[in-house]
Amino acid sequence: MAEQQWTLEASIMGNFLLTASEQSSSQTPPHPAVRSLQLLPQFDEKGRQTGTFHLSIVLAVEPIADVPESSEVADLARDVLNFQLDLLTLLSRNPVRLEKPPTVFHRYPGTNRFRRLCFPIQQATLSEPVPLTATTLFTRLIQPDLRRALSWFRKGLDEKDVVDSFMALTVALEVLSCQFEPPDKTTRRCSACGYETELAPGTGQRIHHFLTCVIGLSDDKSRSIWDARNRIFHGGFDRSSERVRRLCETRDDLSLGLVKGFKKLLDLRSSDPPAEEPPQWALVDPILDVEYTTPEEGASV
Repeated sequence: MAEQQWTLEASIMGNFLLTASEQSSSQTPPHPAVRSLQLLPQFDEKGRQTGTFHLSIVLAVEPIADVPESSEVADLARDVLNFQLDLLTLLSRNPVRLEKPPTVFHRYPGTNRFRRLCFPIQQATLSEPVPLTATTLFTRLIQPDLRRALSWFRKGLDEKDVVDSFMALTVALEVLSCQFEPPDKTTRRCSACGYETELAPGTGQRIHHFLTCVIGLSDDKSRSIWDARNRIFHGGFDRSSERVRRLCETRDDLSLGLVKGFKKLLDLRSSDPPAEEPPQWALVDPILDVEYTTPEEGASV
């Protein structure tokens, strides 16, 4: 298929300054799809840089079909954008954030017709208000380990990025899994003398026992949670719309499992709120995809 040029535009904020106008080129671009990149500082009324910058990147997209899927373009644009933000974060040693959701657009050759995509930088879950009934928890002494797990659970639900959310919930999972000892022990036998050593349960064994035997998740869901943990913690998770969707589903399974675990440890009934069911509305990775035509130059509007 013919190559298409798309322009990615983003407004970013960071604690750094551009000290000079600079133009550089490379025979090996930082990403094979990048054709040009421009970073422009924004100024206040006194001509001082504000810490807000306009980032514009021209991308070459080789679509699978004549009209590329919105997720195909959005995944590429997001991958390139995140890499640039990672580099700016390293160079400034300060967090660099998006001021608003980025957009990427394509102008059909020889026309005034455009296609524009807007994709989210956060994920969200919506649900109905939950009645608080187990208010006696406010008067109870809760053990330090459980308090730490509660803290990570809150962080996980507060995070708007699904990867950050899942990582925080995984910390809570590891804390809770240590509260339930697996019945099966692992024994290591010396091949030379035959001496046997009983090994303490590993992290994977504890988590699998907690998820399947304690709270009743299926083996498949337990394996999905463990696999997602390993991919994220060991650098094997590459973002795409499909992977984000699957991770949101896995995150919701994990969140539900943690609620069940907390209820067991706090002696709450299964019927007590919050309900032990998936969230009602998950806003996973919506992409706004619109086409429009601008007036011809010189035409009255």
